[in-house]
Amino acid sequence: MKKYDVYLFDFDGTLVDSIKSLEDIFILSFRDIGVKVKEEDCLQYTRQPLEMTYKELHAPMDKVDYFVERIRYYLDDKEVLKKTEIYDETIPFLNYLKEHNIEFGIVTSNNKNHVVDVLNLFNIDPDFFTIIVDSDDEPETKPSPKPLQYAFKHIKDADKKKIAYVGDALNDMISANRAGIDAILIDRVGAFKEADNYVKIRSLFDLVK
Repeated sequence: MKKYDVYLFDFDGTLVDSIKSLEDIFILSFRDIGVKVKEEDCLQYTRQPLEMTYKELHAPMDKVDYFVERIRYYLDDKEVLKKTEIYDETIPFLNYLKEHNIEFGIVTSNNKNHVVDVLNLFNIDPDFFTIIVDSDDEPETKPSPKPLQYAFKHIKDADKKKIAYVGDALNDMISANRAGIDAILIDRVGAFKEADNYVKIRSLFDLVK
């Protein structure tokens, strides 16, 4: 595996297992605008832009702003937050990177306040990361390259050849490719058998083997 000076990570499904909490957020937020969402479809929805899901479900366009408000409301719900879990490897791996002076950050379509709340839930100092980029920093979300390009501006002496983006969705891979950096797909359960054109790993520690 090629080694990098900087690792940028997607958050949900990459560093934390948030599918149970995101299921609630999707189901409740869409319910509030009169749209029914099936629990079994939520995993796919977490792996694509929210606006794509909104269109696929034929949600009312006149309720977009209210829907976004509901998403943010449920993201801040403490009971929903408690359903987030962390992968066993995440904290040891981040400690490994820190001990070896390797920079790392988060680039997510999620809300930064929620990300910080989740990190605090697991006693991870948000300042541990070089940067955390969220949808407020760059409203144009993945698969656009702009969130990653925003991150580049805050990485000292950034050389794209030495930066990798690690994510659990094809949108993450497309975003990295468009931004001109290497894309690494973390596929813990072998869900992406068709994605052979991407470098795939099963564990974060595969990055440093």
